[in-house]
Amino acid sequence: MKDYAQAIRLTPGHPNPYLYRAFCYVRMKNDQAALPDLDQVLLLRPDLAGALDARGLLYSRAKNYDKAQRDFTEAIRLQPANALIYQHRGAVRRAAGDEAGARADIARFRELNAAKKEGQ
Repeated sequence: MKDYAQAIRLTPGHPNPYLYRAFCYVRMKNDQAALPDLDQVLLLRPDLAGALDARGLLYSRAKNYDKAQRDFTEAIRLQPANALIYQHRGAVRRAAGDEAGARADIARFRELNAAKKEGQ
């Protein structure tokens, strides 16, 4: 973690050190420490769907379904062919009580997954 802190000090305007440190925090099961780093990544690069997806997962684990769904929806706008984000949003929609939305997202996840497998 000291290396990431040093990288952040040396390149404060670059999102990668924040992103990689956030992923380390997630692996360490320290969501509270990961969230500010993901927020900083998205301030620097709001177009990073992977960071939106990761932050959405953290919000989901915290049962903050509105924020999670917003992040997943934006990530889908940026990467509409990313099946996994549909799966994540579907799980959040189900947890929030939106069964129809969850079914639609899981169906889209399956379509994209099937298309990906056919293309391999």
